[in-house]
Amino acid sequence: MASCQIATNYTSDDDDEDMLQLDYDEACNEVVELAAELKAAKIEVEQLLMRLKSACSREGGVRPGLNGLGASILPPLANVIEEQRAEELRRLFSWLAQHADLEHPHIMDVGFEVPIGGRTVLLHRVVQWSLTSAPSGKLLLTAPIEHKEPLGNLLASTRASGVVDAQAILHFLGGWDLVAGELTTAAHLQPEPSVLLSNRTSTQGILVASWPTCEALEVFHTACPVRADLCPGDRVEVEYDDKWYSGTLHSIDASNMVSIRCHTDPVGVLTVTPLSHVRRLGASSSAEPSSAEPPLAEQEPVTHVEVASLVGTEASTVAAVVASDSDKLQQIFAREVPTESQTIAQRILAHRRTRSSAL
Repeated sequence: MASCQIATNYTSDDDDEDMLQLDYDEACNEVVELAAELKAAKIEVEQLLMRLKSACSREGGVRPGLNGLGASILPPLANVIEEQRAEELRRLFSWLAQHADLEHPHIMDVGFEVPIGGRTVLLHRVVQWSLTSAPSGKLLLTAPIEHKEPLGNLLASTRASGVVDAQAILHFLGGWDLVAGELTTAAHLQPEPSVLLSNRTSTQGILVASWPTCEALEVFHTACPVRADLCPGDRVEVEYDDKWYSGTLHSIDASNMVSIRCHTDPVGVLTVTPLSHVRRLGASSSAEPSSAEPPLAEQEPVTHVEVASLVGTEASTVAAVVASDSDKLQQIFAREVPTESQTIAQRILAHRRTRSSAL
């Protein structure tokens, strides 16, 4: 009886070994097939690059689509991509020059973080032009205040000559990204088609949308008034994901934005958030335990600030690039833009916020 059991065990082990060998052989075959597919794909890429190089050489290596930007010989693929980006920028500025009310710029303080198409910009003090003749008549061109003169002059010269300045195109090609997406803020019940020019090295951006407006900002600031009882250096708590984190109030700006040194963050990092999400640290607080901090004057200088979100629902990314011609660009904005809603104040408390990150 014992010998039969031993024989059965040996048979079971042999079966397991055979199964493992089969699995191993199948995996090896799959590796060989994938390697062959990869080799074929590389050959196809090389063939396409050769065809593209041949087509560019027939054109003399000149970028014909840049309207006076001059000839230069670039790697074929980079050349094509740059041409497309330049064309998109040129069509956008031509469209803006056609519709912007350049005679009546408006200056305002915003203090909002704006996410569009996976990119985020921070609007502080801005200049704004109405796009009165654009579809819906409610669109606005919003840019940082320091861009008031150069951007206004660019649009004026484009309107007068019908051609976008070549140096301006080169400037935006070198440091800005054009993003088409949807914008959602506390002032909008539904996502709104928008276009954003986002600076690659800062939080600056140029926005084309029906927001911000003075009415929306007034409603927001009415619902979130400045707290006169808080001063820099006070121990406070900041709300994030329904939890409160203790810290030290660093500053309050004119747009009701506060900067806080959270005790859970590394030295040199600030959390910037609306004043409505901050409260004075109380004796019965349930916030995370705080660690001792030196006075503000003795603390390490802040070298980076990560800004918390003031908008409602983060804008969803769209898989579309700016239209290939002015008619299609107008179609982006052809949808009826939602009017200012009385429910703005109710949605302010639903803002999504992000914590500061380490340097």
